[in-house]
Amino acid sequence: MSKLIRIITILVFILFSVALAGSQEPIADEQALQIARRLVTLLNQDDFNGAYALFNEDMTRAVTIPQLEGLWKSFVQSKGGYQGETSYAVGSAQGFKIVGLNTRFKNDSQNIIITVNDKGQIAGLFFRPVEQAKIELSTDEQEITFKSGVDTIYGTLLIPKNTEGKVAAVLLLSGSGPTDRDGNTPLLPGKTDSHKNFARILADAGVASLRYDKYGTGKTGLGSYTNKLSSMTFDAYVDLALAAYQYLGSRPEIDPARLGILGHSEGGLIALVAADRLKDTAPPVALLLAAPLSKPYLTIIREQISEQYTGAVKAGEIAQQQADDGMTELDRIIAQVIKDGAVPEMISPEFAMIFIPDNLRFLRNANQYDPPILAANLPAKIKVLVLCGRKDQQVPCDNAKLLVDGFKQGGNRGVQFAELTNVNHVFKEVEGIPYPEMDYLDPAKPFSREAQRIITEFVKATLLR
Repeated sequence: MSKLIRIITILVFILFSVALAGSQEPIADEQALQIARRLVTLLNQDDFNGAYALFNEDMTRAVTIPQLEGLWKSFVQSKGGYQGETSYAVGSAQGFKIVGLNTRFKNDSQNIIITVNDKGQIAGLFFRPVEQAKIELSTDEQEITFKSGVDTIYGTLLIPKNTEGKVAAVLLLSGSGPTDRDGNTPLLPGKTDSHKNFARILADAGVASLRYDKYGTGKTGLGSYTNKLSSMTFDAYVDLALAAYQYLGSRPEIDPARLGILGHSEGGLIALVAADRLKDTAPPVALLLAAPLSKPYLTIIREQISEQYTGAVKAGEIAQQQADDGMTELDRIIAQVIKDGAVPEMISPEFAMIFIPDNLRFLRNANQYDPPILAANLPAKIKVLVLCGRKDQQVPCDNAKLLVDGFKQGGNRGVQFAELTNVNHVFKEVEGIPYPEMDYLDPAKPFSREAQRIITEFVKATLLR
């Protein structure tokens, strides 16, 4: 058995390594995600010919169909029956899309990491046990729990030292994927600690904070959504944020009249929706939006696919008419999803992999929120800071500016906007060309000192007066 495991380990390492051999323009995140999910579905159905057909030429040279069958069956035998996906993340590396699927088997959980090339082919496959990041608490931190519906949510409350009376506090909201309370994900072999850094900056300024493990991460897990992942909506994450905000304000150490929310990436959109729901009762005094999503979900998907068509036309891979026809079909699909949460009866295979039934409920729900409109409808008295990094390859500063414009259109003329020159998506300082998957984990790259200065000045002016 040990020899078999060693062979499997070598084989999957070879398959994953093949993925890093080239560099092309990657396909859209949603396309890569659905191709990866399709591979896992075919493997779980023992359709190894179908799974093999998704491989690129390098993969077919590296492994045969019988080897693929033996790999999967041996893997399932050792881990127990496949029970489903619990969360996912999509990243980019050297022109490829890297899809990480957190999956549950009978005996344990596994990360299935799948590399997809620019043609939508599988270029790498790697299995890794899910290892939840160990939560390390400082002397001014304590682990807490609060309830959201029937679920118990785990988090970290940081109360700064040397403070008197009730203190101001900020709720921290994580971005997409299996990102835990500290800003770390099991899909990367290290720590970014982005939220831990945000919390420490706030504490050094004299502001308390609460960060928590959202659904699908850390000690919280899936809670009541276990085995019901397809029923989860975007609003489920908003409900978590509202429960956390209420809990934070109820703590005896915290001044409920001086609460703020800091949302990073997708957490920025959650912060906007939460603030909108709180605006008539207990709106936050301050919003800090770090690299926030600034367009509706389906708009982002459309733009990504449009860019792929444009690149394919320029490369001579398809004709302009084919691209035009594809965009016409895509617009028809998006319109149907928005209208009734369904897709037309007949759609092209490439779109069928994106708009699968399990995704439609989340996409329709998330797409109803237009970030600039949400910003325009919030009370103008809320103090707002929008941060973006010019080395951010996920949320460009041009997108973040749309959100700033929304606040101004709503009468919030005091909104602050800061473009950080050499800063990436997790707010690390990056000189030269950014390489996200390496930069995120590089301990030599510090958390942005410019961001630290700006955040400190902002909270002192808004929450500590």
